[in-house]
Amino acid sequence: MEELLKQLLTEIQGFKAEISNRFDQVDNQFNQVEERFDEVDNRFSQVDNRFDEVDNRLNQMDMRLGNLENGQEELKHLIKHNTTLMTENLTNIRRDFRERIQDTEADVNLLFKEVEENKRKINQIDERIKY
Repeated sequence: MEELLKQLLTEIQGFKAEISNRFDQVDNQFNQVEERFDEVDNRFSQVDNRFDEVDNRLNQMDMRLGNLENGQEELKHLIKHNTTLMTENLTNIRRDFRERIQDTEADVNLLFKEVEENKRKINQIDERIKY
């Protein structure tokens, strides 16, 4: 019986060693799977970082586009303002020209009247001298 116990103990130890060996293999495989999941997790983290960078760049582009739109609106306002000022200036220039033309015409008409009046007086003086 002792031999049977020794044999049983030997078999149990062998079985224990085999089970331990298999558990080690399973544990190694789980470690490999865990390493692969860690790699996948790292890659997802890198992808997340890249998406964050893309998101930051898009935000910067949005800000730049907003600034550009504001600049365009400001330019439109300035062009509109300048156009209004130029229109007012041209209107004033036309009015000033019109007034000067009218003044010049009035002066010319006055000169013609004076010349005509002077001619009459000269004619009258000429007629008096002749008699």
